[in-house]
Amino acid sequence: GDQLKNLEERKIYKYVGQDFQCWVIKDEVLPQHSGYEILCDEINRESLLRYVHSNLDTFNVHFIGSEAFDKIRIEFGEPVFPNEINDAFNPYEVNLIKYVSFTKGCYIGQEVIARLDTYEKVKFDFNGFIFERDYNFEDKVIYRKNGSPAGELTSKTYSLKLKSPVAIGILSRKLVSEDLKDLYVKENSELIKIEKTKLPMIDL
Repeated sequence: GDQLKNLEERKIYKYVGQDFQCWVIKDEVLPQHSGYEILCDEINRESLLRYVHSNLDTFNVHFIGSEAFDKIRIEFGEPVFPNEINDAFNPYEVNLIKYVSFTKGCYIGQEVIARLDTYEKVKFDFNGFIFERDYNFEDKVIYRKNGSPAGELTSKTYSLKLKSPVAIGILSRKLVSEDLKDLYVKENSELIKIEKTKLPMIDL
């Protein structure tokens, strides 16, 4: 417990226990909420979970289910694999640029990210969206009023706090203010209005 509190932020620490080893990073795990990211391989996963579960009071944590986690992370705009973290989007477009080093050399994708930064070629921004009503989420394209694509939704859930279906996704930087007033998704041939909103959508 106390050892974790004293960790330096954004620095990776290796922990070796009797039954497992892992890496711990103290970071902002949700916007404006600091916490810890724990990384381990599949071999160590079960031993790590058993250790944390048997020391819940020490670490002052609780386990939640996957559905609850998905709701929270969408409301806060946290990307996950494979919805947002994939080959289709770069770190700029899904709010992961803080994890990219511009000083460390020779890693895969470094030149691409450097060019995007230098020449301001990022095409999309990551946003939250609130729906006029729910829909089947089969067509994930965000449309302008004229029917042309404006972006793409990546994850969707129902927010109990906002009492509305919500989603996260990418939106073209070329949109003007008039475009933002009329954004839609399609269910079959019907247009359903959506509204761009800031991230995080809620506060804990």
